[in-house]
Amino acid sequence: MARPGLAENHWDYSIDEAIDNKTLTDNEISRIGLDTMLRQLRGHMTEPWGRTAIRSISQKDANAFISHVHRHNKPVQGWKYGTSLWDDISCIGVVTVGRPVARRLDDGETLEVTRLALLANAPTNAASRLLGNAARVAKELGYNRLISYTLESEDGVAYQASGWKRTERVKSAQWNRPSRKRKKLDEEMEIIRQDKWRWEKVVN
Repeated sequence: MARPGLAENHWDYSIDEAIDNKTLTDNEISRIGLDTMLRQLRGHMTEPWGRTAIRSISQKDANAFISHVHRHNKPVQGWKYGTSLWDDISCIGVVTVGRPVARRLDDGETLEVTRLALLANAPTNAASRLLGNAARVAKELGYNRLISYTLESEDGVAYQASGWKRTERVKSAQWNRPSRKRKKLDEEMEIIRQDKWRWEKVVN
């Protein structure tokens, strides 16, 4: 039976088979029910169930997941590939990769991690696993380097854990210009206006 909240293609029904086969205790079933509801409604998980695994993902399904859980970015437009991390209940994270947004970095040898989105409270190694897989795929495709950006307020721990190097502070584009007056910025735009750090990883 399809569940609401996350898109239908974001659910793994392995856990339902375990429930049907009566291999779980009543307490475990209750915890799974709560976890499923939180994933549906709030993009939050309480704990991983079963073994986690990397899978490929389509642009459509990646964008739907990003729309459900991402804090400050909209779904991606450019696309080279994407990968996802799953447990026995649902998708718990995605990473998307495309051509660099900055034209001067679009040299034919570089790709950009454009989104890294996770359910809140995902396993501590989830982000680094997705970044590691993104690097492996880039290498297999013949690219030499990956780049990505984090907000100035973010620590970039997952990038450090995956062997990335922080290389440059990038000024945010000015939103309110004399030729383009804006009203008071909402919270989302205040976040987007933060300066960013560029991260790089050599893959070949």
